[in-house]
Parts: sequence; C-alpha cells; structure tokens
Amino acid sequence: MGWEVTRDTWSGTISLIAKVQIHHQQICGLAWSSSGKFFTTGGNDNYCCLFEANNILRQFQGHGRDSALDLGDPEEDYCRQTSRWQRQSSNETVVRHVQSGEYHDESTGSPSTSRPDPLWIYRWRHLAAIKAIAFHPWTDDVVATGGGLNDKCIHFFNTRSGATITTIAVAAQVTSLIWSPNGREIAATFGFSSQQRMYRVAVFGWPSCRLVTAVHWDRPCRIVHAIPYPRVPESRRSTAISLAKEGCILLAASDETLTFFELWTKGLKAMKYGRGHGYRHNDLLGSESSLDEKADVIR
Repeated sequence: MGWEVTRDTWSGTISLIAKVQIHHQQICGLAWSSSGKFFTTGGNDNYCCLFEANNILRQFQGHGRDSALDLGDPEEDYCRQTSRWQRQSSNETVVRHVQSGEYHDESTGSPSTSRPDPLWIYRWRHLAAIKAIAFHPWTDDVVATGGGLNDKCIHFFNTRSGATITTIAVAAQVTSLIWSPNGREIAATFGFSSQQRMYRVAVFGWPSCRLVTAVHWDRPCRIVHAIPYPRVPESRRSTAISLAKEGCILLAASDETLTFFELWTKGLKAMKYGRGHGYRHNDLLGSESSLDEKADVIR
C-alpha cells in the first residue's frame, strides 16, 4: 500500500464527476479559491471564466455515480456564434445547440425561447492567453490574473460583482502569480518581454499596487512557471497541520533549471522596498510598465 493511502486513507480510485467544455482553445491556467467555493479557468482564447463549484455539482445531481456531465458554453452572449450545451449520462444523452438566441432540444426537435444559463458566473476577456491565476488567500472576493505577451498586465477582479478592481501594466508575459503568506503583497513572474530588462520576478503591494521589490535576474532566460514552496510542518508529528510561513517560491526557467528563492521572510513583507509604482486601471495610459521605475533589487 502506497504512502498516499496510508497517510490520507485514500482508496486510490478516481471518478469523473463533471466535464466542462467552456473554452474554444487550450486551457492554460486553473485556480481554486482557498475556501473551495470558486474556481477559474484561463484559456488560449483570451477568456478567464469564474465558476462556482456547487453549480457544476448541482447539474450532476440525479445522474448515476458513474455518469459524467458535459456542458458547453452558450457563446451567443458575446459573438452570437453557434455553441453547444451537452449533457451525457449512462441513461440519456441530450444535446442542445444555441444560435442567434434560440436553442433547440435535439431530443424533441422543438425550439425553446429560453436558453440555459451559462455555467460561468463571470467571464473576463483579456488581450492574450491567461496562464497565471491566483485567488486572494484570505478572501474569495478577489482574484488576480496575468495576461500573455499581447496583454502584458496583471488584472484584479471582484468575484462578487465581476468588476475590474485595478490593473498593473508590466510590459511582459505574466507566467505566475503568488500571494504572500505573510502580508498584503503579490509576486509575479515574467516570461517573454517587449523590453530588455534584468527582472523576471517582481512584488507589488496590495491594494496599493506599488512596486515593492524587483528581483535582479542576470541569466538570459525567462521564467516559465513558479509555485509557492510549502515548508515542512513545524512539528513532524502526523497530526501537525500548521506549516511554517516562510515565503519560498520555486521558479522553473527556460534554461531547464529550478531555483528555490526565499522571497518573503517569516513574519515580514518582501525583503526590500522599492520606489516604483503600480498603475491602476485609469493610469495605464501614462506609462507602459511599472517595472521601468527605479526600485530596490534583491541580488
């Protein structure tokens, strides 16, 4: 018996609960809120979709345990293109097409004036693919997303209203977003850039969006992805659930290297404070990049 089973009493079986077909191109990013209530998807079709998990599971109710739910996207809200809403189970298959505001039930062939509600709660359009997504660690109300090279921004959205809270222009592809475990800050990693610079990691204050720290990066590579590194429990007893709060992140670079970086120290904010500025949504026209401002650098 593997350690996963002995540790978590996991049976080792996996069952498909629901299959959601919502994007028209590859899915690049996924994130769950800390409460488990919401999750988001980012696609190469430049859309980021917010879902409530219970809505997906509610659609699944009434089907057999081994059945699957396959739901498409009613796209007519945005471009009036044909889309598909599909439900599958072990006993029935119902396929519904939506076109020009009217959808037909293929099981009866009759049109309906009503349309199925979209699975997503909110859908936010970007100017490039969305790979980086991160919910605020202490509240489900805020989610941050990072756009690709044609977008070059970090966006903050209110999950309750769907409104844009603020935006930071960074002049680079945003590949990862990581909230600080110790304070109100968020770290971003960068891939392809429209400018030559020696920064691949930056930390911004929240909600000020001011540039706090930029990490000096003298290697000719880009950051492909980054994750927070969970320290071992302070007590190694099997019942211990409290994790140390050091802010270590693991960086995966395009030069085939992994770098462990202690960005935040325990109980403190980022290691040095800079004088740069983040740009709120209304200030984006003033400058292309907040990282062009002079800031203290971690060597």
